[in-house]
Amino acid sequence: MGSGAACTGLSYVLNIENEKSDWDTEYDFDGVPVVIDKKSKLYLYGTTLDFDTNNLLEGGFTFLNPNAAKTCGCGTSFTT
Repeated sequence: MGSGAACTGLSYVLNIENEKSDWDTEYDFDGVPVVIDKKSKLYLYGTTLDFDTNNLLEGGFTFLNPNAAKTCGCGTSFTT
């Protein structure tokens, strides 16, 4: 998760990482490892990540974050 560069405040960032730090938390979702850094974990608690293939223009990953007080129109950033 990045900060400050998005239109609403915080932004969602997905990266492929080869290493994790001692402060990261790793989860396993059906055999797919997901690593979240300590700071981002605070903002992402309870978030659901969905993938929509039915919408040709706006398909892709969708973050459903219960902690977001406000989101931008494109759904890639939020504030708490």
